[in-house]
Amino acid sequence: MAAKDNLKTKKKTKIKKKTLMAWSRGHIIGRGSYGTVSLALINPNEQHTQPVVAAVKFAPHDLSKTLQHEKTVLDSLGESPHIIKCLGEDVTLEEDVTHYNLFLEYAARGTLADLLKNSPHGHLRELDVKHITCSLLRALIHLKNKGYVHCDVKPENILLMENGEVKLADFGTAKKVGEKVKELRGTPLYMAPEGIMRSEYEPPFDVWSLGCTIAKLVSGRHLWMNMKNWAPAAVMFNIGLKERLPEIPDEISEQGKDFLGKCLARDPKERWTAEMLLDHPFVSYGRSLLSSPFSGKLVERALTARAVQAV
Repeated sequence: MAAKDNLKTKKKTKIKKKTLMAWSRGHIIGRGSYGTVSLALINPNEQHTQPVVAAVKFAPHDLSKTLQHEKTVLDSLGESPHIIKCLGEDVTLEEDVTHYNLFLEYAARGTLADLLKNSPHGHLRELDVKHITCSLLRALIHLKNKGYVHCDVKPENILLMENGEVKLADFGTAKKVGEKVKELRGTPLYMAPEGIMRSEYEPPFDVWSLGCTIAKLVSGRHLWMNMKNWAPAAVMFNIGLKERLPEIPDEISEQGKDFLGKCLARDPKERWTAEMLLDHPFVSYGRSLLSSPFSGKLVERALTARAVQAV
């Protein structure tokens, strides 16, 4: 089904705009902790000469602090081919409820979690994982250079674009480098020990999460699958207090195992930086090839999975 067709709604909703942006809301495509996501069609304006299909995150205005923070972060990050692009914001009055709306690039192929779920083998090819890794490393380098930490790198927050490129998204929990925070951030299975133990969220935290993400993509399993108790508190206890190291999956090559070992050093001072990892043989060999979008087969698999879900 074409994206524009998806914009048709079953019930007309009266929307009163409080900015000059002209757009129409489509059907809901997802829900998260901080809001709902729907499709949107942005009409031509000074920035766009053609109508633009976008994803719009929205929440009641008094509950939209995280979405507004994400807008601030994305504005600070600026343009990057490895980070989802912000297309603007708007405030609307719908059925007597004031909503804050954050417009983002529409990722036609969904998330890497979707792709993994629909993979016939339950995991991705190592060559494709190498491509993902290159893109994510460049995204993390861009974040660090701009003075930010993502704090929640995981397959659910990595989007697959229509042309096969991958982009890091969901910056609602991102923080500035050096900023002190007291609350826990991130997803337990992807959290680094220093985040659990000391609420320390600096660039090495994202590198640990990247390692957990790569292991999940290449094997289809979480690093901590051998734990008997999967409750969040038990997961964080094992990662933070037991000083255990995760079991690196056998499915990955020797270079890949070494790469993951560099990502998953318990001491953040010993963990390799994103810049160092970009020169690791796991991703540096044939980097010019890996910097291109996914192979046609991967995009085809993603398209097929989305088509099946739409039926």
